[in-house]
Amino acid sequence: MVHADVATLRELFADGLRYGHANGEVHAKEELLGLLGSGRLDYRAIHIEEIETRELASALVVTGRQTIEVRASGRDVTSHSVFTAVYSRDGGEWWLVAYQSTALPPD
Repeated sequence: MVHADVATLRELFADGLRYGHANGEVHAKEELLGLLGSGRLDYRAIHIEEIETRELASALVVTGRQTIEVRASGRDVTSHSVFTAVYSRDGGEWWLVAYQSTALPPD
């Protein structure tokens, strides 16, 4: 994400991906890849402060807390959030099928 490597991300994201940002915007796979590839969404840094992973049958659920530095809509934003990422195993490969982050309340 930080390197906007659209080719690699296309291989990791499921076709039906729904990616929810802490600001409430939700993007489908190609929409998100388009934003990253164009530079309109520019992740500068992603810092994972807490992470927990649970494997359930053919799903992997990853939850945690993070700080993200991003330039979006011409603004630099630092987001402190919790997240949930859901991966599904298909053909021996893990695919990101859903991601949602929620902004933490201010201190």
